[in-house]
Amino acid sequence: MKNGLVALNAILVVAVAVLFYLHFSSSPKEKATVKAASTTETGTVKSDFRIAYIDVDSLQKNCKMFKDIDAELSRKEESANSEIQRLEKALRDRYTYYQSNQQMTQVQSEQASAELQQMKANMDNKARRMQQDYQDYKVRRMKEVRDMIDGFLKDYNKDKRFSYIMAYEPNIFYYRDTLYDITRDVVQALNSKYNQKK
Repeated sequence: MKNGLVALNAILVVAVAVLFYLHFSSSPKEKATVKAASTTETGTVKSDFRIAYIDVDSLQKNCKMFKDIDAELSRKEESANSEIQRLEKALRDRYTYYQSNQQMTQVQSEQASAELQQMKANMDNKARRMQQDYQDYKVRRMKEVRDMIDGFLKDYNKDKRFSYIMAYEPNIFYYRDTLYDITRDVVQALNSKYNQKK
């Protein structure tokens, strides 16, 4: 067993030495082949690699569409909360009514309990539906914003000056060069398109 490990290590050392020799003794023709492999689809070597970014906080703060969507979502959430509070109050009132009625028979008490359970189930179902409707609406509206941003960025980067355009959020990246911050351009374009759409 020990001899087998020694033999395996010797083979690995020889293999590494051969790879090391081949790597540093390659001909200029082989190096040209490697360089050709690193070219872009158009056949030109890309000399620099640039990543632009959009500051998400700034975009949300300055884009009119985001502000309108936030206002719509707040109104929908307030409306849903008001409806849930109304249903909860109706349930509490009915419960209080049955508690104050001491003269109920066993059958009436069972019917009251069944009615309260049904009211609670209806309230829970309605709350779930309203929550789902709210989430669906939010996702749909955010997709509209995303599609607008994607459309703008495709046009904005037609000249392929950026390899990537990322969304910057605090605590994800430690450093960013403001030279490649395109947030202002995106905000202006989105506001312009949104104003035309309205």
